[in-house]
Amino acid sequence: MKMDEIRKRIGQDAQIFGARTLRFEGGRADGMRLTEMETGAGLRLELLPDRAMDPYRLNFKGVNLSFLTNVAPVAPAFADSTEASFQKHFNAGMMTTCGLGNVGVPNDFHGERKTQHGRFSTIPADEYAAFSDVDPDGTPVLVARGTIREARFFGETVTARREIRMRFGENRFTLRDRIKNEGYERRELLLLYHCNLGYPLVDAKSHLILPPTLVTPRDAEAEKGRDEYMLFHEPRHAYAEQCFYLDCEEDKDGKVCAALLNPERELALRISFLKKELPYMTEWKQMGEKFYVVGLEPGNCHVGGAAAEEERGTLTWLEPGEEREYGLTFEVLEGKDAMSL
Repeated sequence: MKMDEIRKRIGQDAQIFGARTLRFEGGRADGMRLTEMETGAGLRLELLPDRAMDPYRLNFKGVNLSFLTNVAPVAPAFADSTEASFQKHFNAGMMTTCGLGNVGVPNDFHGERKTQHGRFSTIPADEYAAFSDVDPDGTPVLVARGTIREARFFGETVTARREIRMRFGENRFTLRDRIKNEGYERRELLLLYHCNLGYPLVDAKSHLILPPTLVTPRDAEAEKGRDEYMLFHEPRHAYAEQCFYLDCEEDKDGKVCAALLNPERELALRISFLKKELPYMTEWKQMGEKFYVVGLEPGNCHVGGAAAEEERGTLTWLEPGEEREYGLTFEVLEGKDAMSL
């Protein structure tokens, strides 16, 4: 049913479709903003404007799709530059943005000590707004827009203009970043979209659906699970995480589509992106008790840190004034659509 017809049956759009921004009260999230967005088709997304506008909880018709860590949510004021800082403020949620100065393990890079996964996800968005609009075809759309500025005095000035869009009646949302070096020295650019899928979407019968893929285990622990990288099981005590580098074949449009399907629920979440923008993908398989999550992580780099990326010859640099775009789409499929993936 088109929105014009639906509006004859409701008092205001917010009855089934809309966006609103609230604030947490109490605890380590006190004062932090939270934006709720609903498409009117069962998809409900929460964003954290003060954590780089990262998607937090994703819910479809009452079923959770995302993973929340045991420390979430945490306001950015609790982040610091210590080696253990990331573990203390890692919200996970549907997605945590890693970068822009480092992705992966701490390392020494050009005289600077890089912390795990960088600091982008702890920066509040400036010029933030969440509002409803209309696409050129007349379809109502929800838009969240803001600027995340990663800057230091006598250091870098790199901005990311982020936009998240959800169209009325659809079970998907898109995220796009325009990242620009606004300084006068070239800067490293490492970017990884750390997408975190959780229970009940992730369960013992769930599995990955990927195009033809070259699988490279990150280390000896992952080598043990090479043949079952796409399969999952019940939580196990003291499970050691496994990470795999996935080189996925792109389709005729240059896209990579990766999905996790739960056949018992006939429910899937598909993530798609342009391989020319995000040529690498890491799978994080963590089947531990309380730490039960599958990470699908498209990026422009691996997860070994900036120094290793430079040594490998795959480090991206932004020249002064240079701008690059990145993004991905999340889509929920159910029933026949999910089972036919």
